[in-house]
Amino acid sequence: MKLTLFGATGPTGALILEKALAAGHTVTVIVRNPERLRLRDERVRVVCGDVLDPAFDLTPALQGADAVVSSLGAPYTLKPINIYSEGARRILAAMLTTGVQRFVAISSGGTHPGWDRDSPLFFEALLKRIFRKFYADMRLMEELIMASPVDWLILRPPQLVDHPAPGPARERDNAYMVARGAAKISRDALADAVVRHLGPDGKRRVAVALAE
Repeated sequence: MKLTLFGATGPTGALILEKALAAGHTVTVIVRNPERLRLRDERVRVVCGDVLDPAFDLTPALQGADAVVSSLGAPYTLKPINIYSEGARRILAAMLTTGVQRFVAISSGGTHPGWDRDSPLFFEALLKRIFRKFYADMRLMEELIMASPVDWLILRPPQLVDHPAPGPARERDNAYMVARGAAKISRDALADAVVRHLGPDGKRRVAVALAE
């Protein structure tokens, strides 16, 4: 399978790239700074560009791809952001132009629009309120993807941690959390889930909560 990956220099994106190659895929990565790319391989095509730059044409990077994966992200900030929504808008436009149908995007369980009783109290009462603009942009990304005609999948992980996956991720369809208190997942398990769902048995047109 030929993949186009956004966010390959981030900690989750780097793992997705590694696991996609291990699964036998070839990958085109779109990166602002190629020097930050940890993995080099003859099956990786590097395209330099910024997904938020209106002058940057995404279509050549998507041409001929079987699927697109977005692990775009940003650090927590109190300021308004648009990396999620505008990134999705531009990716979807390029997909429609090139005819690529499959899209897997990483979001967050924090996009629940109200109070999520399954989510930790500390997160709901404090973090989600403090960083409401951050999660609002992520929520808008989800809305844009869900309204599109492409063959999409949204993955909603809780808090991401850096340790090896203890096993396959637990999943719950059309949900924000897998269960009450299921508040963590390793980036390793998340990357495994992304690559697994790119296969023929992968879920489609559904938002899936994940947890360890």
